Amino acid sequence: MVEASVPSVVKCLEAMRNDPVLAHFPFDAVSFGEIVLRVIKSGTPLERAALAKHMTLESAYFFPSAWRSITGPNALPIQSVIDQIMKPLFGLLCDHYGVPFSGNMDTVAYSILNEFGGLSFADYLICFERVKVGRYRRDTQHIMTRGINAEFIAEWLTQYAEEREEARAAIYSQHSPDNIEWKADADTAENIREYKERQRATRQSREEIQRVADAIFTEWDNGLYTTGMFRQWFKTVWVEVNDLGEHGEIQYRPDATVKTKSVKQETICEAGDPDAARFEDFPIRVPKAGAIERKVKRIMYEFVVFGDRDAMDALFLEWVDRVRAKYIDEEHPEKWVEAEMKTLISAFGTVRRRVTGRDMVEAMYRKLHPDASQQQIAQSARGDLERLENQYFDVYLLGCITAKYPRLDIDEFLIASILPTYIEQGFGNPFKMLFE
Repeated sequence: MVEASVPSVVKCLEAMRNDPVLAHFPFDAVSFGEIVLRVIKSGTPLERAALAKHMTLESAYFFPSAWRSITGPNALPIQSVIDQIMKPLFGLLCDHYGVPFSGNMDTVAYSILNEFGGLSFADYLICFERVKVGRYRRDTQHIMTRGINAEFIAEWLTQYAEEREEARAAIYSQHSPDNIEWKADADTAENIREYKERQRATRQSREEIQRVADAIFTEWDNGLYTTGMFRQWFKTVWVEVNDLGEHGEIQYRPDATVKTKSVKQETICEAGDPDAARFEDFPIRVPKAGAIERKVKRIMYEFVVFGDRDAMDALFLEWVDRVRAKYIDEEHPEKWVEAEMKTLISAFGTVRRRVTGRDMVEAMYRKLHPDASQQQIAQSARGDLERLENQYFDVYLLGCITAKYPRLDIDEFLIASILPTYIEQGFGNPFKMLFE
């Protein structure tokens, strides 16, 4: 089936290249599979929607099953998959309909991976996009009263799996050896072979480099924490919600008040709550002494002083002095300093998600060439980003491996690489503002 999916993958890839939302990705430097996984894991809602629009059931066969991704060679950590893939996909559904998630996302995600692990992450994306456009409307009409829950998700994936199986049977019939329509002309067959070979070689080389660099980073990050367990209790409560009509419309009583009804919802509670019905144990990581300080200094080093350790130390001491002065009248000022550092790390993550290398490069080109068209600016920015992404794999990651240095991820690397020039062009450093 992977072989048969290649023509669909090629078509999908060309459509993505021409999509204004996805065109900034380095298609010539990074494999199709890597780009798709990157969008699924960390893309914006708009990028995920654009990708799902171009993905087909046939192209989805190109990807391994979700269960193989978390159990096979170079397996992804299951908690990482739940946090970075499954929960954001659930969140897209919640955001689209403006409703909460009913239940515990972690346990629902784990159940989905167990029950529908034969589907790939690309399949999940396609399925949920079909839900958003109303393809499985017989259930979505009740979302407003019940929220997104495990029952809905399982029903949608079941319907999608049925469609996927029908597509698989059609592909098998079309591509069977005695089906003359599958006999591609020589030029098309050669293009497909060349495409597959380029993808294989690039993917194999870069996956190995990334794997080693990721292992070094994981070892560094794990060294900052100790692991413990946290027990969370849950109870079921009755809440009042709007009693919506068959098509999701608000209904009114004769006195013009909104019609409501009581429904059961599960919520967290304290261990001593008399209504506590069940509990779940969650692994938690507790930072070791000095770990938070090291993370703050890493932010300074990479995104503010750009590798100048003396400047980093001076900036850190200045920032700590200002925080201590702020809490001069409080007990245990050092605890307040650590609390401020944790807040700063969280704020960095917020800024980090808002800032992109592409936006920074385009802003610089727009300032330097005010008469250029948006297409010209986007094309120039794309070239710069592709060169930096090549540098990330060919130079930066190899240097991190040699020095045993915890690497930045590729998006962080792009931002840190562009920032000095960005600042020289008169733009402010959004990360330095965190320390002011």
